Amino acid sequence: MTSSISLSDRDLNILTLLATGFSTERIAQRLYVSKPTAAEHCCRLFARFGCKNRTELVAYAYAHGLLETGVWPPRAALQAHQKSWAETHP
Repeated sequence: MTSSISLSDRDLNILTLLATGFSTERIAQRLYVSKPTAAEHCCRLFARFGCKNRTELVAYAYAHGLLETGVWPPRAALQAHQKSWAETHP
């Protein structure tokens, strides 16, 4: 199922990292932001989709086609990792 919900690149990165099991601290490190900023990004996604926790959010994302099922790690996570690696290793 493909979703008509649009996400910013940042939202998709956060969602993918959550689906991959990253903690708020690891998300902050990966995205080069503070831990409170990473937590705020997560909270905005919870509020946007009416989810109470990470598990609900990730389940919602898969159910609505925001993340691909059957692909591990989620393709967006792999692309984010490759982009991050390329930026730090020119």
